[in-house]
Amino acid sequence: MKRKRFLLKETIFCLFAILLILPAIIASSLLLGTAFAVPITALSGIGAYEYVGNTLASPLPDTGQTKCYDNDEEIPCPEPAEDFYGQDANYLINPPSYTKLDANGNDLADSATSWVMVRDNVTGMIWEVKTDDGSIHDKDNVYNWQEAQDVFIVQVNASSFGGHSDWRLPTIKELASILNFGRYPPAIDTEFFPDTPIPYNFNFREYWSGSTHANNSDRAWAVSFNTGGYVDGTKTRNYYVRCVRGGPAGSFDSLIINGDGTVTDSSTGLMWQQDTAPETYWEEALSYSESLTLAGYDDWRLPNQRELQSIVDYGTNNPAIDTEIFPYTNSSLWSSSTTAGYSSYAWYVYFPSGYVHLHNKTLNRYVRCVRGGQARILDHLVILTPAQASSWYTGDSMAISWATQSISGNVKIFISRQGGKDGTFETIAESTENDGSYNWAVTGAASVNCVLKIEPIDDSSKGTTQGLFAVYSPPDAPTVTTGAATSATSTSATLNGTVNPNGASTTVVFKYGTNTSYGSTVTATQSPLIGVTAQHVSASLAELTPETTYHFRVKATNSVGTIYGDDQTFTTSSLPPTVPSVTTGLATSVTAISATLNGTVNPNGITTAYYFQYGTTTSYGSTTTSTSAGAGTSNVSANASLTALSPSTIYHYRLVATNSAGTADGSDQTLTTVAFGATF
Repeated sequence: MKRKRFLLKETIFCLFAILLILPAIIASSLLLGTAFAVPITALSGIGAYEYVGNTLASPLPDTGQTKCYDNDEEIPCPEPAEDFYGQDANYLINPPSYTKLDANGNDLADSATSWVMVRDNVTGMIWEVKTDDGSIHDKDNVYNWQEAQDVFIVQVNASSFGGHSDWRLPTIKELASILNFGRYPPAIDTEFFPDTPIPYNFNFREYWSGSTHANNSDRAWAVSFNTGGYVDGTKTRNYYVRCVRGGPAGSFDSLIINGDGTVTDSSTGLMWQQDTAPETYWEEALSYSESLTLAGYDDWRLPNQRELQSIVDYGTNNPAIDTEIFPYTNSSLWSSSTTAGYSSYAWYVYFPSGYVHLHNKTLNRYVRCVRGGQARILDHLVILTPAQASSWYTGDSMAISWATQSISGNVKIFISRQGGKDGTFETIAESTENDGSYNWAVTGAASVNCVLKIEPIDDSSKGTTQGLFAVYSPPDAPTVTTGAATSATSTSATLNGTVNPNGASTTVVFKYGTNTSYGSTVTATQSPLIGVTAQHVSASLAELTPETTYHFRVKATNSVGTIYGDDQTFTTSSLPPTVPSVTTGLATSVTAISATLNGTVNPNGITTAYYFQYGTTTSYGSTTTSTSAGAGTSNVSANASLTALSPSTIYHYRLVATNSAGTADGSDQTLTTVAFGATF
């Protein structure tokens, strides 16, 4: 049965913002925010699973939009079945929550008037707070993209800002996560992020992200905190910068095809409609999403701007999405978020590139629906842990916690491993006191589509659900195979192998050397890995010795142990033929009728002969006798004596050397013979 929230976000926003801080604190001692891959055969849930990978996870913060709009202006937020129901402000999921921090990273009260950093309690990331004091943190400082990293980030880390030296430019998705789409301008919570410049007269100046544009390495993504939009700016432009640290430590594939027309993103705890619906205007897109029944679920909605952007893949282009997962992605898709300050426009994502734009609501865009998360309702229970997108192993102790809302009596606790589908809930606790906590030893089948439900026994309508989160089987040591080397040349090669992380984050290196003691190590390009499928790993070697046999093997390490692959060998080839290296030197022993020409030749390992060309113009016309330079790999002297020259005459000359790889010409030089009776 579909349950909809029909109270204004702003009515309950403050209450749940306070409640949200608690799971952020609890998370430090739980397995929150860390997801692991799981075998297809170990999963229970919907249809036939196709495992694609996993990621280190965190839920998406709500957009902050608390007002509702029709096609032209603000309206009272509609109730279910009313026109324009299903827009952003009708759902409050993971409300934004921030904590002010002092210079040592200690929590401060919201009323603090001085703070230097802010923690996002939803994502766990720590953000720099800008100042107005002329320091490295000054709000007016701007940099081009490279300077932002080589100057700003270097200086921030050198100063151990906040006691840490791992500050970085945020990715485009990280930077966009602190946008507030309920504010304009600026589109950010200035109570926690003061001194955010607001350019005037549309002289926008964005904030750099660390994400290079996939289709043009001379450009990088940036966010406008004036409007909330994105641009890809030329890296030579000067933009503002805000640094970040912490948060999900990595980026891996996290999309699981459920085999029933849906896709689960374990990094965000959201389930997506795999196909797209036809183009339509914004109001109809809301209505279509609210009425959709797909794969046995009837609680679909139109995604807000942040949810929709979460499936953009900024590492690829045209389209900027994984087409193996979402093969039917058309050019532009509606979000449920109205553009603050422009109520006749709504945000959409242009998937050929990943741009986020605004568009008139009466025009057409495509639709892809989403479900998942806990829609918070006034006077209803609120689950604090497990969090959306969290992950657990069977055998773990899950500290289930919830806000009791002072509802009397006991509660019943359930889990569904099939996305919360009707008839799939299993009982965890038949009856337990409504005291806000219950410890559960995690058991049962693994699934990435888990949903927890807690209901007051005396009034089940006050219950709530939280999902999606994942339950996995405990990890094992990695499985490792050393593959054959490829692309071997005289000085380089590519090492290959496969590694199955078996459910735990795994670092991968190659050991290599001229014997089985190896002696050298190179990190695999794909490291670290996560998942339960065999994944290709590789590393490129350079500056190898020609005609040499090398040994190598894969080494993979996770929390369970370290495993080595078998030894393999490859042999570098001989140096390829190289034309000689030639330098024309100065002439010596110049007289009226004779001279000695000089130079150097490097045969570069191939039998080489040389001669000089000479004459009164650069057409030369005469050559000396060809002479052997040998077949070495270092410079040898080249000389030739000229006779029967004309006195008082300028001669041009150059050294020429040839071998089986080709001919090389030295630069032109000149000499001048002296008059009769003179010597030089």
